Amino acid sequence: MVAGYAKAGIPLEVMWTDIDYMDGFKDFTLDPVNFPSEKMKKFTDTLHQNGQKYVLILDPGMWQLEERKSSIYLKLL
Repeated sequence: MVAGYAKAGIPLEVMWTDIDYMDGFKDFTLDPVNFPSEKMKKFTDTLHQNGQKYVLILDPGMWQLEERKSSIYLKLL
C-alpha cells in the first residue's frame, strides 16, 4: 500500500493500522502470522527513513480465559 501511494505520487505522512495487528485482540501484542515482529520492525524502519510515521490504534480492553475465573478481574466485577 505504501509503495502504491509513492508510485502514484500521493503524499503519505502517516500509516495507520486498526486492531487487526493484535494477537487475539490482546493489548500490546502482534499477530505472529499477519504482523510478525521482524517484518513490522523492517516496515516501520522504512517508513521512518522516509520521514513517515506509523500509528497502531490501541483499543484497551479486558479479555478473559476460562482459567482466570478466580482472578482479580472477576473480583472487580
